[in-house]
Amino acid sequence: MIHHDLHDFMRQASEKMAADYKRIVKRSREDPGTAGDEGEANWKHLLSRWLPANYHIKTKGRIVSTSGKAGPQVDVVVLDPSYPQCLLDEKVYLAAGVLAAFECKLTLRPEHIEKAFQNCHLIKTLLDRESEHATPYQELHAPIIYGLLAHSQTRNKRRSPSATDVENMIIQADRNCSDHPKFMMDCVCIANLACWGAVKYARYPPLMKNGMFVPLTVYRRSASGCQYLTRDSREEDPICTPIGGLVSDLLVRLAWERTGLRPVARYFSRAAVAGPIGHGIVREWPLSIFSESVQERIASADISSGWGARSWDEWQWEFP
Repeated sequence: MIHHDLHDFMRQASEKMAADYKRIVKRSREDPGTAGDEGEANWKHLLSRWLPANYHIKTKGRIVSTSGKAGPQVDVVVLDPSYPQCLLDEKVYLAAGVLAAFECKLTLRPEHIEKAFQNCHLIKTLLDRESEHATPYQELHAPIIYGLLAHSQTRNKRRSPSATDVENMIIQADRNCSDHPKFMMDCVCIANLACWGAVKYARYPPLMKNGMFVPLTVYRRSASGCQYLTRDSREEDPICTPIGGLVSDLLVRLAWERTGLRPVARYFSRAAVAGPIGHGIVREWPLSIFSESVQERIASADISSGWGARSWDEWQWEFP
């Protein structure tokens, strides 16, 4: 892999996150509430530095639908530049103005993962996508991006969970909580371990049933940084970082909705800031997840191939 200056910037951000985590956990038993607030502030600071300056990054609050229904509390939100100025300091966020929301944990525990997936489903139901001409992209994605962020993961006396251990928990939580691809968690980032992103296929050529393409989803791991996972082992990638994976993934997801971000998002993708991408474990879905009009066009193979970060075609068959 070619070394890029962006990798150095992401490494510096990762080292700061690790140092902050070490400092915060020293006091966490004395005041866990303050420790949690500091952890959220770390992620707010990171996103504020890597997203466009006119995006509003806020902490703590609830997202509310047009009917007045409020979702569970979220720790960090990314608000659209057009969000009403007079409401920026309120802790109730209008769903239509929320681009992304995150849960933040200092030390991620297994029970946090499934709870986050449950919250993800609740948050994504607060805002429907309005379109007269549905596309595979629109039907596979909710308007609000949702993710789980952690500085580190729980440890026991023998070892810390490996990236594969966490990946298996993510896959199980997805099967328990996601009843449609649009309700999937978009990304999970553990700053000293790895980053996972949801990938969705409107069709998958090698897999067909009864002559029809079968839609699939998968959580693909990227950027397992060179952090110690156990006392004696470490990941093999000394260049890329989980935080780099998170930033690159988030820019691409935002760019699908905000066209002005596409040149930068494409640059991050081509510079391989996310690092090597793993394959994950696929999940098969019935074609009935799509509307009849989309099903008909997919069945007739009237859908293009290609990777979304390059073409931004809502009728291609692979999406982040």
